[in-house]
Amino acid sequence: MTCSNFLLFWLAAGLGLAGCTANSARVNLFTPGTGEPIWAVRCDAVRGPDRVRLANHRAEALRRVRGLKPDLVQVVHQEEESIVYYGRYRRQSDSQTGTVRYQPDPKPDLDLIRSLSLVSNGRNFWPFMYATLEELPIGRPQHPEWDLNHARGYWTLHVAVFFDDGPITNRRWLAEEYCRELREQGVEAYFHHGPALSSVCVGAFPQSAVQTVKEIHPLSGIATFKNKIVDPRLLELQRRFPESYWNGKRVYDLVYDPQRGEKVRLLRQSFVAKLPRAEQTEAVGQK
Repeated sequence: MTCSNFLLFWLAAGLGLAGCTANSARVNLFTPGTGEPIWAVRCDAVRGPDRVRLANHRAEALRRVRGLKPDLVQVVHQEEESIVYYGRYRRQSDSQTGTVRYQPDPKPDLDLIRSLSLVSNGRNFWPFMYATLEELPIGRPQHPEWDLNHARGYWTLHVAVFFDDGPITNRRWLAEEYCRELREQGVEAYFHHGPALSSVCVGAFPQSAVQTVKEIHPLSGIATFKNKIVDPRLLELQRRFPESYWNGKRVYDLVYDPQRGEKVRLLRQSFVAKLPRAEQTEAVGQK
């Protein structure tokens, strides 16, 4: 499989990326205003039938607090909850040192918001005491139907993951862009956004596509279990997408080889994963 069949990312000397052939996907990591995540203080989340009124009321109270900027307070009304946010912060992470910085520094705002109390029925309460930082929702994806949460089946093939690291600050957009590129090639691709990682998966297959195989170690007698793909279509898909890319790069793991008696570098492979619908169904059934 040549790199022209994958979304390979190379950080060029300038601010951009280029694929290895003319058929490769081309994505600019640094396009201004293109999916760059903005972080904010999640002040409070309100649920229930009266959530819109209560959230708007608490947002208005924050706008009157000395030391906070009224225009940086906003409410995002989602399907089941209304969330009150404050501020705009850009996050910068360094994988080499493991450090994370925000511009501007959100700590003074966090400390102030957590200390605030409101009065209800003559009594004080602190709705913002658990305020924390999170990515500010940037609206619905351009193609919400490609969200992995909507895929029907049991298994999918995980082929790439994106995360904010150094100059890469738009992992959501990158995952959705890669998904778009694969769709244009006729591949059933999906994206999935977690708290820190954005994944790209291909295909949706029934539970029968994968079997759990038990293996006994000949020396230790320890039993291990692994997933074995038996569906020909999924096997073909794995042959087409054998590798798992991290921020567009090949990743190698150091694994001990008992036959050679030493550690060897193995390319990180794509792998089957359960679809969110399947995991939710199993979780409900176990209760």
